[in-house]
Amino acid sequence: MRKINFKYLILFLILLTNEVFACNIKFRNFGSSPDAVKLNPPPFMLNDPLGGLNILTPISALCPQNKELFGTMVSLFYINNELVEIRLERYNQNDRALMDLAIARYGDFKRSLAFDRKNWQGFNKWENSNEVINYLATPIQGGNTEKLSITSKQHVNKISEYFSKKEQWKK
Repeated sequence: MRKINFKYLILFLILLTNEVFACNIKFRNFGSSPDAVKLNPPPFMLNDPLGGLNILTPISALCPQNKELFGTMVSLFYINNELVEIRLERYNQNDRALMDLAIARYGDFKRSLAFDRKNWQGFNKWENSNEVINYLATPIQGGNTEKLSITSKQHVNKISEYFSKKEQWKK
């Protein structure tokens, strides 16, 4: 009887984990055009004269079933009409929902064992075959902030060139 219950418990946990992380934050392919982004409510768009475009939307527009991530803002960053980076930001939620998402989607990363997951603070950068993943957890007034960015390896140089031009443009 206990073996059967244990099997059901494992199956339940697997299904629950899949539901929690069912949110497809990469609903657009890197290199795709911003014209294909159709969201409800319509996203907020910020253009700049150097060919940069940020499309901002709450995660609830992408993943209405995933309430654990509500309060997260998603930014799709385009350079010359190509998606080069996806950023997620959570402020004052006092959880580690983006850490959980990053680990579930991109694998675990090194962090000090001196702190439990909820109190961990720091920055980590790791890679998979096609992407560079950056995760940041840091305290701010009133709580914590989490930031997760996924960048296409194919577009890393394009992003560097863009920000170099932007620095020159600001001067």
